[in-house]
Amino acid sequence: MSKTIKILLVLSVMIGTAFAFGQRVQAKNITVSPSGEKASGSVYSTDYNRIKNALYDIDKAGGGTLTLKSGTYNVTNTLCVGSKTTIKFEKNVVLNKVFGSATSSTLFQLISFDKVFGKDEVSGYKGEHDIHFKGNGTVFNMNNKNNGSTMAICVVMANNVNVSFEGITFENIKKGHLVEMDGCKNVSFKGCTFKNMADNSKHNKEAINLDTNDDWTGGFSQEWSKADKTPNTKITISGCTFSNLVRAVGTHRYSGGKYHTNIKFINNKCNKVMAPLGMLNWRKVTVKNNTFSNGKANKRYNYNFLMAGVKKVTFTKNKLINMKSKETIKYYAKYKIGGDVYKATKSKLTKKEIKLLKKNKAKKGTKKKFIINKKKYKFK
Repeated sequence: MSKTIKILLVLSVMIGTAFAFGQRVQAKNITVSPSGEKASGSVYSTDYNRIKNALYDIDKAGGGTLTLKSGTYNVTNTLCVGSKTTIKFEKNVVLNKVFGSATSSTLFQLISFDKVFGKDEVSGYKGEHDIHFKGNGTVFNMNNKNNGSTMAICVVMANNVNVSFEGITFENIKKGHLVEMDGCKNVSFKGCTFKNMADNSKHNKEAINLDTNDDWTGGFSQEWSKADKTPNTKITISGCTFSNLVRAVGTHRYSGGKYHTNIKFINNKCNKVMAPLGMLNWRKVTVKNNTFSNGKANKRYNYNFLMAGVKKVTFTKNKLINMKSKETIKYYAKYKIGGDVYKATKSKLTKKEIKLLKKNKAKKGTKKKFIINKKKYKFK
C-alpha cells in the first residue's frame, strides 16, 4: 500500500469515526439504504459513510448482520469487516467503487477497524473470522479503474477463517486481482461470477489470487498482516462463472516449503479465460466437472493449465472446449522462478492421477495430447 493511499484510508476512517461513533448506540443488526447521491471521489461519499458506520458498530458489538437494501451504493473508500459479521444484500444491490483524489484502492478488507492501521496485527489463521457475504443478484463493480498509480483490488483478505461469498458478481477490474487471499482457512465461493479484466493480455492477474504474505515475493502489501508465509487451506470454489479474464484462480510466486492445500474447484464454468488455473505449490487439489471454453493463450501464457510444485492432484471429468495454446497442461517436475531465493519446487503425479487426467474431454480445437515427465498422454 503506498503512503498516499494509506494516509487517505487512515483519514477516511478517523474522520468518520470522530463524527459518527462518539454517542451512537451500537447495534448487532443494522439496515442501510442507498442515499441516491452521486460521488465525485473528491470527498467521502454518503453511501460509504453509512456502510462504514454500520460495519464499525457491528464490529464493536462483537458481531451481527448488516442488511443492504436494494439499489446502487457509490463507495469511495475501503470498508473494513470484522469477525462474526454477515452482510446480506437485498435483490440487485450494486456496490459501485468510485475513484478520485480522496479514495482508496480497495472495496473491502477483512480486518477490524481497530487493526487496519497497525503492523503485524494478525498472523497464522488468527485473523478475523466467521464473515459471510450473502448476495442476491449483487454486483461489486470496480469500474475498470485504478487508484492513481495503485492497482485496485476488490476484496483483500488475509489470515481469515470461515469466510463465505454467495451470489456475488465481481467485475470490471483493471490490473489487479478481484480477490487477494493470503493465509486463509475455510473459505468458499458459491454461485459467484467473476468477469472482465481490462486489457487482460498484458497482465498476469487472477480473479482469485492464492498467495502467501512473504517479504521476499511481495505477496501481500497490507501492513496489518504479518509476513509469516502462511498458505491458504480448505478453499472451495463451486458453481461459479469466470469470463474475460487472464486466470480464474492461481498463484504466481511461491514461498519455499509452503503449500496451498485442500483446494477444490468444482462445477464451475470458465469462458474466455486464457490460463484458467495456475496451480503453483498446490497440494491435495480437486478440479472436477468444470467446463473450460474459448481460452486463447498468448505470449505470456503458452499453456492453459499450470502444474508446478503440485502433489495429490485430482484433475478429471472436465470439458476442455476450444482451449487454444501451445500446451493444454504445462507440467514442471521442477520449477524455479528466476532470481528467487527459494529452491526449485517439485511436483509428483501418481499413475492413478495421470489416468484420471486422461478422462478430461478435449473438444473443438483443444490439443488432446499432454506431456507429464516427458511421456505423452491423451485426453478423451
